[in-house]
Amino acid sequence: MDSGIDRKGSIIGIGGGVVCDITGFAASIYLRGVSFGFLPSTLLAMCDAAIGGKNGVNFQSAKNVIGVINQPQFIGYHYPFLDTLPQEEYTNGMAEVIKHAFLDGLKFIDYLKENYVLIKSRDMLVLEKMITWSHQVKSKIVEKDEMEQGERKKLNLGHTLGHAIEVNSNLSHGQSVSIGMHMAAKIAHQKKLCAIETCRIIEELCKLFDLPLDSGISSKPIMDSIVYDKKRKSGEIDFVIPIAPGKVEILAIPLEELEDLIK
Repeated sequence: MDSGIDRKGSIIGIGGGVVCDITGFAASIYLRGVSFGFLPSTLLAMCDAAIGGKNGVNFQSAKNVIGVINQPQFIGYHYPFLDTLPQEEYTNGMAEVIKHAFLDGLKFIDYLKENYVLIKSRDMLVLEKMITWSHQVKSKIVEKDEMEQGERKKLNLGHTLGHAIEVNSNLSHGQSVSIGMHMAAKIAHQKKLCAIETCRIIEELCKLFDLPLDSGISSKPIMDSIVYDKKRKSGEIDFVIPIAPGKVEILAIPLEELEDLIK
């Protein structure tokens, strides 16, 4: 308002996932909507947060509970931004890359395994291919189901538990999602929906990129937070079950059963 932006104005968010989310949310509701675009500066934002049109903000202890789905006019990529990231923030972004790799299948997973040394050393050519691949995986899913009625729910792999862990710890989003994916695989194995090999694939990828597998948080605070999850309905929650590379299923799991599985 102080800048005098009118309905023909445009807002550009330059930064990480939070900056992109706030930019998209503010632009979507200011004057009932002005155009906006993103220049993501973190690996997590480049691979995930800036893509798909979800623009949300946290409220109290609930993640992204206030927000809109509205697509940016553009997303610009400047890969040298990645040279400026602290190591922890760089590692943070790899959790979303691993998620997209698992959703895509063995070819992407093998690429991460074969190039993990170059990825960790921030080789720009390898990073450009990895980020483009990750972007394409998410974009294809969003194009099929922008408003998250079905297919797009697959992108929540690791996030139901990950968000609950994040709000109950000092762990980053990526670290929490890593733990969430590992727990989701173990739950899938407990329910006899996946082979132990699926657990090992996720575990190996997370370990390769120095991401944690356990939070040490008990089931109670996790379940207390899941009560506020936007995927919850009628005492159940849509939970993404990893079956095998390239294959996940969305199951409506009663909250009581989920608590027992976590325990």
